[in-house]
Amino acid sequence: MAYGQTGAGKTHTLLHNTGSPEDAGLVPRLIAALFVTISCDVRNVYKVRASFAQIYNEQVDDLIKPRNVNLKIHHGGSNEVEGLTITECRTAEDLLNLLQLGRRNLIYAETKMNKSSSRSHAVLQLRVSRRQR
Repeated sequence: MAYGQTGAGKTHTLLHNTGSPEDAGLVPRLIAALFVTISCDVRNVYKVRASFAQIYNEQVDDLIKPRNVNLKIHHGGSNEVEGLTITECRTAEDLLNLLQLGRRNLIYAETKMNKSSSRSHAVLQLRVSRRQR
């Protein structure tokens, strides 16, 4: 989670993914590290699944399949979002492509300080499971 004034660099710090690896944001670096760690574990098999949602004006929308809008949250043990797309990602590239797809579907609303502010909250959720070979 990042908090700060509009234009302070939150999106760049978290999500930047163009140019050199040294300039990558936190999320692309964590995704790369996750898949490196998985590839080094010869004793286990992993499954990585991801969902990406946007909360905007009290509404939850699917950023992977943008036609899935105004989704309902089931409160309880897991707080699942009904109808939210969950995609299996076998490689870091798969997951980074999913992240880019979701970012393209964000709703943007101009503010006085930033003409390309999302004015929303984006939630990327990763579900990593492991089992022995």
